[in-house]
Parts: sequence; C-alpha cells; structure tokens
Amino acid sequence: MKSSNLEQYIRYIELDRDNVPSFSEYPFNLPAIRELRSLSFHPKVTFIIGENGSGKSTVLEAIAVAYGFNAEGGTKNFNFTSRATQTDLHNYLRVVKGTKMPRNGFFLRAESFYNFASNVDDLDREMPFGPPLIETYVGRSLHEQSHGESFFAVFLNKFSGSIRNFMDWNPWRRLKQIRFAFRQIYGHHPAGHGKSRTFGTGGY
Repeated sequence: MKSSNLEQYIRYIELDRDNVPSFSEYPFNLPAIRELRSLSFHPKVTFIIGENGSGKSTVLEAIAVAYGFNAEGGTKNFNFTSRATQTDLHNYLRVVKGTKMPRNGFFLRAESFYNFASNVDDLDREMPFGPPLIETYVGRSLHEQSHGESFFAVFLNKFSGSIRNFMDWNPWRRLKQIRFAFRQIYGHHPAGHGKSRTFGTGGY
C-alpha cells in the first residue's frame, strides 16, 4: 500500500520492472528485489529485516543513491569512492517524495564507515582554511575514537532535527549503543522528535 502522507520525505519507491534487463541476473535475482514492485515508507521509521543474502543492504544502498547520497556513506556533500562496488539498481528505482524537504541527511553504512572516517580526515588536510569538517563530529578524528564512540558521534551530530537518514548495519551487534544514542537524541524513541526520519536494516 502506497503512503498517502504528503508530508513524508519519502512516501514510497517503485521498481521500473519493465526496463529491468533480467530478473535472473544480479542484483535483480535477489529475493528482496525479484518480487519488488513498490515499497511504502512509514511516516516515522522504516526497517527492512530479513535473512543474510536476501538483498536488504542492496535495496537500501540503491534507495540512498537514488535519493542523492554517496554509495559509501556520508551526507550528500560526500563523493569519495574507495572502490565502486554498488549495483546499478538505483537506475531502476523511482523515489516518490512528499512535499516536505529535509534540511539535511546522512547515509550511515557500517561496511564503509572506515572509508568515510578517512575521507573526513583527508578533506581537512586538503582544505586547511575555514572550520575543520571534523568539528561537526565532536572535534576529534573518528579514527581516534573507539568504534562505539565514532558511531555515537555521528548519531549525536547527524541524526537530529529535520533530516533524512539511512542506516545500513546489523543493529543487534550494537544494540546498547543504539538505545543510548536514541535516548540522547530523541528522548526515548527514534520516531519521537520533530520531523526526523530514519531507515534501518538488519539481518538475523
């Protein structure tokens, strides 16, 4: 069922099945994509869950790229590439947006978070003038923080207010960190603060 809430940042996505080259080839042969026609987004938070290998991360990556984010993560201002491994699924997705526009956004991809952290450091070295980019991540290199602290720094600085967020990770591995971060940012629940929207995936 397609969402009728016009104030959502993303109402739903559609797969252009008529132009898909072949549903017997990757990534269109993945279970999550092979039967996909449209996917509605919840007004607050949308989660995709499923078994490993079902295509959750592939779908989320394609949605994020179709929305304008870098395939390896970050805000829309990031365009680094350590290795172009993303599929061309985003070329066959139509993202149907609502009337509200987010102030900002962030694609948090656990698999390439190290590359994102390295790019932040690289940009600060290449552009010594003006306020350092790392100041928006608690002022210390993400590589100089523990794994949990670096994720928490992103949560605190990029996951509040009127923004559109995508998350691609297995939440069960860092459940305590996520719960604590959500309490700090939203009070008690990720859907309970203003117009913030998040999208997460997890395997089981």
